[in-house]
Amino acid sequence: MTKYIFEEIDLRDADLPAILYKYRSAKNPLHRNILEKNCVYFAPYSSFNEHHEHNLQTDYDSVTEEDIYRFTKEVHPRGLHEDLNQYESRIRLKMQETTFYEEEFRTKSEEKYKRTLDEKRGVLSMSTKWDVESLWEQFADQYSGFVVGLKMDFMFPEGIILGTASPVHYFDPRNPPMLKALCQNNDERKYQGLLNIYSLPNTLQHENEYRLTKTLFDQSREFVFTEECLVSVYLGYNMSVPHRIEIINLVSKKYPQAKIYEQKLEAGILTYNLVEPCK
Repeated sequence: MTKYIFEEIDLRDADLPAILYKYRSAKNPLHRNILEKNCVYFAPYSSFNEHHEHNLQTDYDSVTEEDIYRFTKEVHPRGLHEDLNQYESRIRLKMQETTFYEEEFRTKSEEKYKRTLDEKRGVLSMSTKWDVESLWEQFADQYSGFVVGLKMDFMFPEGIILGTASPVHYFDPRNPPMLKALCQNNDERKYQGLLNIYSLPNTLQHENEYRLTKTLFDQSREFVFTEECLVSVYLGYNMSVPHRIEIINLVSKKYPQAKIYEQKLEAGILTYNLVEPCK
């Protein structure tokens, strides 16, 4: 099974993509906020509404009695005036009383974990490519929407980490990673949370997905980026004329540094041509 490694590093030393792309619908007012309000939205995991999202199974079968012992000691630390024999006796008693093996306990624990993930963290799904046809179809409203290119530092100004960033790790559905049932420390818990967020089956590998996460310290899921970070906009070939005119005018005025490309479909081939806005 693949071993994933997540670690906190200085973003200035990281090998990050120069630009990330977000696929949007021109018909959805919330989707247009990325242009009108220069902000992105970090969604709760439950909004993804797909079976393969945030749905790794928990590996209960590999839990040993030693794991239960260590976990019980973490939850029930030794008392200040408790001698070692008394403490060991108390731990063994707590182990006998554990409800870990009961289905109801496991169900409630997983529900609590998912609720915490939903309430405390937001996820922003992007791609390293602007020309993924399945993303144009699903998230850019059958080519009637648009794609926005953002410089990677939009979320990490001056190297300050405001969340996490990683390409999605694609796994073989026949051998998916599993979540650890008992974590012994906060680092393990953090790893399990990130593993769940950044893992998808390799049937989606063509999407080249890159995810950003944000811990909701301020409870806000919106994140405002500086206007200079928006560097490109791609207009779908099915976009209506009014939407096309509206977006070209908006981008030209608000993001003068951004390049605008118009998607064309000719003889079954998609091409992208630079738009020269009227001065």
